[in-house]
Amino acid sequence: MKTTYKIFQRTNFVKKNGENPICLRLTINRKSKIYTLNISCTQEHWNKDKFCVRKANRNSEKLNKLINCKKLRTEEILFNYDVKNKLMTFVDFEKEFFAPVFKDNSFHDYVSYSIKKTEGIFSKDTIRTHLTQASKLKKFRPNLSLSEISFHYSRHTFAVCSLELGMGIEYVSSLLGHKDLKTTQIYAKILDYKKIEAMKKWENR
Repeated sequence: MKTTYKIFQRTNFVKKNGENPICLRLTINRKSKIYTLNISCTQEHWNKDKFCVRKANRNSEKLNKLINCKKLRTEEILFNYDVKNKLMTFVDFEKEFFAPVFKDNSFHDYVSYSIKKTEGIFSKDTIRTHLTQASKLKKFRPNLSLSEISFHYSRHTFAVCSLELGMGIEYVSSLLGHKDLKTTQIYAKILDYKKIEAMKKWENR
């Protein structure tokens, strides 16, 4: 399956300011789809041979940097799929191409972005609680990257929090897909340790 892309100016559509949008055409197995890049310029300022904005445009440097970023992102996605020898669909491309990019792969930026997206969905009290917990985590681990948050880590956190909330260990075991309850009991031992630590507080009374 051959996958190619091209940056071009859409000449059959003119915006109210007289500019034409710059787009990306992705072709997968002879089928094409066009994506707008939220960049535009007049036809006279577009160099269709070099796929860039001419210097006559006062914002050419900024616009060309944005175009190059889109090109690099596209090439990175295509390269990763090619190296893994995976078949890519338009949906696969869109998920990665339009996904937000966080500075230094910051987990805290990702959390802030995710919480903001829930505005109007969750109640203000719920969002306030999420922001409070996110703030506590940031104080505890100021520098935390997304690469440090693994699937195993997420399962571990879910299990411990579920048990802390009083969910039966057999239900937690079932949700995690454990075949043996002894595997889930490992998380219960963590809670036992917390209980012992809590009981030690009585020693000072």
